[in-house]
Amino acid sequence: MLKASALKNSIIFLLIITYSLSFLMNFFRPFWLDEIYTLLQINVPNILILLSNFYQGTDTNPPFYFLFFYALKNYFQIEEKYFRLISYIFTTSGIALLYFNPLLKKYREEVLIITLVSPFILFYLSSEVRAYPLIFFLGSVLLLIISRDNISSIKKHSLIALICFLLLFTHYYSLFYVLVIFIVQIKSLLGQRKYKEIFIYLMPVLIFIIWIPAIQNQIKSVNSYFWQNKVSLNQLILFPKFFFGKTLLVVIPFLIFSLFNFTFKDKFRYMIKYQEFYIILLGWLLIPYIIGLLSFFIDIPFVERYFTLSFFPFVIGIVYIIPDKINIRWLQITLMSLILINIWNIFVNYKKIEKEKEILNKRLSLLQKGNVICESPHVFYPLNYYSKNQGIYRAYFVLDLESASIKGNIKNALFDYYGNKYLRKYFYLPQVLEWNELNKKLNQFFIIDEPNRMFFEYRILNRSDYKLNEIEKNIFWVQK
Repeated sequence: MLKASALKNSIIFLLIITYSLSFLMNFFRPFWLDEIYTLLQINVPNILILLSNFYQGTDTNPPFYFLFFYALKNYFQIEEKYFRLISYIFTTSGIALLYFNPLLKKYREEVLIITLVSPFILFYLSSEVRAYPLIFFLGSVLLLIISRDNISSIKKHSLIALICFLLLFTHYYSLFYVLVIFIVQIKSLLGQRKYKEIFIYLMPVLIFIIWIPAIQNQIKSVNSYFWQNKVSLNQLILFPKFFFGKTLLVVIPFLIFSLFNFTFKDKFRYMIKYQEFYIILLGWLLIPYIIGLLSFFIDIPFVERYFTLSFFPFVIGIVYIIPDKINIRWLQITLMSLILINIWNIFVNYKKIEKEKEILNKRLSLLQKGNVICESPHVFYPLNYYSKNQGIYRAYFVLDLESASIKGNIKNALFDYYGNKYLRKYFYLPQVLEWNELNKKLNQFFIIDEPNRMFFEYRILNRSDYKLNEIEKNIFWVQK
């Protein structure tokens, strides 16, 4: 446990400032593809159409997060540009609930410090219009409820089942985390012969089973082509880097040093006393590794952000390794190093955001001169979103199965083809066109060529019926 309260409070104060600055910086960042997909899904006439779209497979996620933002936009009149503020509120609330978790009372400051130095929290979770801030918040609520003993049994397990239900319908990978909770809780309830409470946990399961046909539709909509299927062994070993980034350069030496002064006896007794809570955390810690190993043998996507709930056991595990007595000089060096890395990360992120704005503005300027064909939805959707705000409709995304299927393409080219072709059935997307449609429509256009996308090379380059003029790197003016 940290000893110098003045140092501790100063560090927390500085980290809260960097956390707030990071959000303000990210608030003005252009929306990227997945955020715009979120906005697309909620821009429907009514909530029944939204649910019907998800059941038909217009998105590969469950609908709760989208229903929530639909309600914010249509019932509370919150504009899209403020949606990132909601993500910040979810993340900040999740951090606060973790801080006030009674089982972590002795280590609150350490938990807060480790959480606020995480680039995952600073630059991703707190500022993206995605489901993951909500998952983080629900996970923190869940851990708080599990840790409370002053709630009646029926009420406690009803709340746990409710949060698990919301998690299941926020992201499908929550299923693995919910299974851990169900196994631990039901095993405990069987030992206590509390059969009414066990029945409570069946309700989310039954509703989720009813939703399975929708999951099948969602898989069918992208023709089973996931944009990333397997994890490398190196990626699996370095999984904590996703949460902590360069701060691991400081955290790992500090933890190694701490192990020489580690006294496990008292902490082990504490964990035994509240074993259900810590068994759940252990299960959550192992989930990404189990899924990663399974991906070597079966097609199951491994995407680090899908394992947002594993952030909790990593943070708590790091905190528990820190000894109660530690050299103050070593502590000062460690904490100041973390602050410096945080400041550096903010600077790097700022430069990255400015670069993104510059690239977007350059592409928007092309639309003032003519039509622009995009090979990737990552380029098209932000360009189309911000150009429509200017009343310009000249950006196009080309659908071409032949070029998406050839060797040399990035793997998610097929995912993008099938997914966007399916979206055209349910949304008005007049600028998402098959190549034969687009070829008839346009006689001259700009095209933004991208690495690992083969449309330009396959359909345009070295073809005698097109005249090319490279106006800058990877941007061509094309005439028939």
